[in-house]
Amino acid sequence: MFKKDMSEKQLAEKNLFVEKVVAAGWDIGTSDQLLESGLMKVSPEGYAEYQNERANLELSYHAPESYVALLIGSKDLRDSIKFRFHYGTRLAEVLNAIIDTQATLSHGDFTKLIEKMIELCENVFIEKSDKELIQVSA
Repeated sequence: MFKKDMSEKQLAEKNLFVEKVVAAGWDIGTSDQLLESGLMKVSPEGYAEYQNERANLELSYHAPESYVALLIGSKDLRDSIKFRFHYGTRLAEVLNAIIDTQATLSHGDFTKLIEKMIELCENVFIEKSDKELIQVSA
């Protein structure tokens, strides 16, 4: 999406995403600079990476569909799982929940985060592919 095509709400959410993840030590690389330049279409509209002792994490903000995706990959890069969190009006709370668990998340240890997301989000999915989603419920 081009920056000029984003609504005020989407821009505010993207800025919130960037502010929160940067403050929590995530690396946003150049993705935000590319979007802010307005010179090219960027998708996802927000992207960040984080590594803890047990996992590689990737978090992305998808403006058109109002969700954040979290990929939890094992350190040996053999296993990963990706979730979509459709946050409704609760983006800040969803980001806070991810940030609160970022140091301990791993491919085999994400249950508490998902339980919290089921409480916070309109929908939670496991993403098997762009077109194949499995809904997660309590």
